[in-house]
Amino acid sequence: MNIKVPFFYSSENELTPARLRLGLIFGVFMYGAFGFLDLYTMPANYMSAWILRFIVVIPMALITFLLSYYKPFYRYSKTILFLLLSTGQIGILILIGISSPGEPAFHTYYGGLILIMLWTSFIFRLNFLTSVYISVSTLVFYNLVAWFIQDLYSYPYSSDEFAILLSNNFFLLTTASLVIIGTYQLDKKVKENTSINLALRNETAQLKLAKERAEESDRLKSAFLANISHEIRTPMNGILGFAELLKTRDHSTKDHERYIMQIERSGERMLNIVNDIISISRIEAGLMEVYLSETNINELLDLLYQRFMAESGNKQLEFSCRKSMHTDSAVLKTDPEKLLTILNNLLKNAFKYTASGSIVFGYSRKENFLEFFVTDTGTGIPEHRQQAIFDRFVHADIENKNAYQGAGLGLSISKAYVEMLGGKIWLQSEEDKGSAFYFTLPFYA
Repeated sequence: MNIKVPFFYSSENELTPARLRLGLIFGVFMYGAFGFLDLYTMPANYMSAWILRFIVVIPMALITFLLSYYKPFYRYSKTILFLLLSTGQIGILILIGISSPGEPAFHTYYGGLILIMLWTSFIFRLNFLTSVYISVSTLVFYNLVAWFIQDLYSYPYSSDEFAILLSNNFFLLTTASLVIIGTYQLDKKVKENTSINLALRNETAQLKLAKERAEESDRLKSAFLANISHEIRTPMNGILGFAELLKTRDHSTKDHERYIMQIERSGERMLNIVNDIISISRIEAGLMEVYLSETNINELLDLLYQRFMAESGNKQLEFSCRKSMHTDSAVLKTDPEKLLTILNNLLKNAFKYTASGSIVFGYSRKENFLEFFVTDTGTGIPEHRQQAIFDRFVHADIENKNAYQGAGLGLSISKAYVEMLGGKIWLQSEEDKGSAFYFTLPFYA
């Protein structure tokens, strides 16, 4: 357990329970030990001194010592410790006040006793400002008490007594300066250590983050290798299998056409995988270029609608396209190939993960940008995977053994293209209810 008490001691230089108890034991021992000297230094008033020592100050210190073993104490330790040290300080000044002018305690003995409390402050590790307060207030209070006693007894200082008072002030001032310098250096060292510790914590956090990223990367790599091997083998098996069937002569013309169609589909699927891998490699290497040109958005969306219309019919899905501008004014200066790829990837995902319901895509005009969208009523994406799916080789659930086909590069490529074109992409999704992907592109009429 560490005690953190701002103002009272340096907040980063934590006061441990062991150090607190050591300071209390030292204070009690020294405060009590000097009590036996009261018999010789102030014989006329030693009983008053003992009452102050053994009934007020020392019991307070012992109670604080016992409370240090009680956890709730540390919530109020700032106030309790400050009151304890202040009581000890005031008690010493009272002892000076009740001593007779002719007794050895007057000006001398208790001037030195004040230093015990100042030295104890190092055990308590007081911060710089608190040490300044204690040192200066001790010096001021000591002189006020000395002046009050001199005025009370109408006992003008002799040259010897003035010399003692002066030497005591020099003694207290020197010690106070050492305390202040010491606590300043302590605070400075604590701040340096704090900076070092903070840097170490940051380094540790960065190393932990790097470790987590490395582990995630390794997990994604393993998932990708398992997935891509399946993705390449499947169309290859289709091509080789149907090519083998074409070698046989005992099939009809209809079967012949069907085999060729399957070979074409498998070839297209493999070509798409290869193209995606090449694209993501060019993006990572910074070799992908943007070619801007005047593009009619409505015509591009009509092309995509016709491309996916047949698939929506096969799956009996409601498929619609929404456009917010007239065809004549729906002209955007962008890279049409990249915009087509973005929308194509989003629609492919929507059809891949939607078994029933509807798919809607389109755009709307919003001030100086166009907001495109693709919404579906498919399986949706778990919340904890919604940020990760834009990473390379990632599906919504890369550990699903029955994962849908695909290398997991489409969304990563789409995100990179959107950012190249000056926009941003995001999604809203709820598991088992569907997903909505949005992205923006700058538009100036």
